[in-house]
Amino acid sequence: MLPREAIEEPGFWPWHHLYADALINTGRLEEAESFLRVREDLAARRHHRSTIARLSRSRGRLEAAAGRTPAALAAFQLGAHHLEHLSLPFDQAKHDLAWGQVLRRDGRRRLAAERLRRAAEVFTTLQARPFLDRTERELTACGLLPASRKGYDLNRLTPHEVAVANLVGRGMTNRQIAAEIMISVKTVQAHLTKIYAKVGVASRAELMVKIHQNHPQSVGGTSGTP
Repeated sequence: MLPREAIEEPGFWPWHHLYADALINTGRLEEAESFLRVREDLAARRHHRSTIARLSRSRGRLEAAAGRTPAALAAFQLGAHHLEHLSLPFDQAKHDLAWGQVLRRDGRRRLAAERLRRAAEVFTTLQARPFLDRTERELTACGLLPASRKGYDLNRLTPHEVAVANLVGRGMTNRQIAAEIMISVKTVQAHLTKIYAKVGVASRAELMVKIHQNHPQSVGGTSGTP
């Protein structure tokens, strides 16, 4: 891609960290180094905090891939400093995930777990399933059971979500649930998406197993209508 003045500006479109990550993921570390150095300098001159933070995460990943763990941790620390002043939960969670990965590989499991748990909470709230799955794999590697997989807790669900979950446990289809509690099928699907994220399952079948194993009384004779 030929250089263009506008798209190189940090505030134009946040693509720089994505390209850097692609280079790192494919093992092109020297290209990533050259690419990052120029964009980091520009972001620093512009005092563009979000770009500095995103590039710091990429820098941390690059340094870790090159075996320079202290430099990687310093990059994550810099990124965290800038993220403190911003309201970017998804970027913060991705930063914590990458930071936790490096800490775990460096043998610092307790510190890694703190970062990874923070990331998992945000990814769960945002329903960012691929990132949550990756975070949970890291937590498992730390010897910890991811919090979202520990059990089915009705207290984490809203009344409507409880009603939908209970009816799923009784084997009802989305259309039957919609008719039972007088909402649209689309609303049922939206509730299920949130339930899956909160409970830590990926399918209707997994949800039914959790309900029957942990709260058999919730699938009894009542419809569960709030």
